[in-house]
Amino acid sequence: MKWIDRKFSLDLPPGWMSNVLERLYGTPIRLLALISKLKNEELIKRINNGWSVQEHIGHLLDLEELHAGRIDDFINR
Repeated sequence: MKWIDRKFSLDLPPGWMSNVLERLYGTPIRLLALISKLKNEELIKRINNGWSVQEHIGHLLDLEELHAGRIDDFINR
């Protein structure tokens, strides 16, 4: 399924915020565990002209910086 075709429920109760944050904070270690045994050739391989694993990870890192900036903007009004 294409990412843009996915539907996300944004109606989690406020009490779930700590669960969501814990899941987000744990993403780097889970990601490292998933890719630690992959060879470089596997990390950069593209299937059906799609993004490689390495490109997906780079995109996540780019988004992290973007989201951090947005949070700073929000805090600073």
